[in-house]
Amino acid sequence: MRPPSLLLRAPRPAAEPPILTPGARPEEPVSSPSILPAPAGSRRPSPDADSAGVESSQRLPRPRGTPAPTPEPKPAVTRREPLARMRNIHYLLLANRSRLLSAEELSKDLEICPRTVKRDMATMQHALCLPIESKPGRCGGYRYTRGNVEFAAAPATSAELLALAIAAKLVRPCAGTRLEEGVRGVLQRLRLDVRPARPLDLDALGAALSFRGTGFDVLPDPDLLQTVTLASAEGRELRFAYQGLDDEAPRERTAEPHRVFRHENVWYVRSRDVAIGQIRHFCLGRMKQVRPTGRRFVPPPAEEVEAALRRSLGAYSDGKPVRAVIRFRGRPARIIRQCFWHHSQKVRVVGPRETDLELHVNDAPDLLYFVLRWGRDAEVLRPASLRRKVLAEAQAIAARG
Repeated sequence: MRPPSLLLRAPRPAAEPPILTPGARPEEPVSSPSILPAPAGSRRPSPDADSAGVESSQRLPRPRGTPAPTPEPKPAVTRREPLARMRNIHYLLLANRSRLLSAEELSKDLEICPRTVKRDMATMQHALCLPIESKPGRCGGYRYTRGNVEFAAAPATSAELLALAIAAKLVRPCAGTRLEEGVRGVLQRLRLDVRPARPLDLDALGAALSFRGTGFDVLPDPDLLQTVTLASAEGRELRFAYQGLDDEAPRERTAEPHRVFRHENVWYVRSRDVAIGQIRHFCLGRMKQVRPTGRRFVPPPAEEVEAALRRSLGAYSDGKPVRAVIRFRGRPARIIRQCFWHHSQKVRVVGPRETDLELHVNDAPDLLYFVLRWGRDAEVLRPASLRRKVLAEAQAIAARG
């Protein structure tokens, strides 16, 4: 057997990362645990105890009357993790096709145990039908019988195909920008790498889906998005021309960008306006001539920025936090019960056709607009300031006839 140091490592392209499904964990290196001699008269816990998530100390006798501990749930392992591992084995077999690779060599290179290598090899031979030659014994190993071998994709589930169809639909906002070609290329590679477990037309599945939204339906300029995002990540001050909704013409602004976010198809950057020393949300679609000033700043903690964004009901940044209670009647009362409006919401059913919605959000125009959209079916119970604003808007509407 040749020493493991002579094992050729095949290049692993960065464009083909391991495929993980939601909730899956990246593949972790597996190392053989050190086995210490057990003291005389003691019993070593079985390997099944660790695999079931039960600590060895829980095997000891417990006092009478104490409840048995509840085992922790075993983390879910998806079949996409071994698929990515077997793809790496495939690359090594292609790079070392002239000789046999033992399970020990592969396990050291991939940082997994030899038993896992043998199990993956059996799957690649029988389930994926790859031309692998295997020889047992000390001088045995594995190798491909030919060179032009393509790694077959594992059968995709209906849920994974639906996720791919949804991702293809979400590319639509990239149309007309320089991001479109790259995003569509990645999705096309995913389509080629997916083999349905049963006959299913992915195009027909996508035609049955539709996503609608308000606001700008295109991404901002990719160079602008990159400039603002990098400045936010690196703590660099920006200067740009910006025309606010109340401005007659663009004005020069200097800001410290904290976070780029998207709300209802519109991209914003949460920033500190240096001139007034206050937080403002600038729309990227109205930012022109963006350039760094050369000055650096210390960004606020990410938790602080995230908490501030979560207090907002929409894209506005002004207003103090208030606890608003709105009573809905009629049809909207049932709609309110079934929808998600804000992470702080509390829904209380008052009657068959009455529902109270409590929100802990900033007292910004977003909150006023949210109440007005429901018309006479929404009544503000508190705070009194919001109730007066709604009444003033209703009186102004009535005065116009």
